[in-house]
Amino acid sequence: MGTLRKVDSRITRFKVHVEGKHKHDDMRLHERMTAAEAVLPALATKEDLAKEIGAVRAEMHQGFTAVHKELHALTWRLVCTMVTVGTALVAATHFILKSG
Repeated sequence: MGTLRKVDSRITRFKVHVEGKHKHDDMRLHERMTAAEAVLPALATKEDLAKEIGAVRAEMHQGFTAVHKELHALTWRLVCTMVTVGTALVAATHFILKSG
């Protein structure tokens, strides 16, 4: 009989705990929904994102164009330098072998 009372009291405490938990969850859910609804007007729309993406895309295109031009100029400078140094080395080798 003593164990039956223990089980009965535990069931009663469990029911009270579960019912209180549901009420707490409902209140928390309401607070979370209120917070989400408060932030909602500040969020961007698809049109806002499309405008921003278009602006970023144009800016990136300008940046890549500038980088491409600089690399092109640098490539030609490097090719000219190598041709000049190669020619100078061939000429130096020729004069060293001819004089020796």
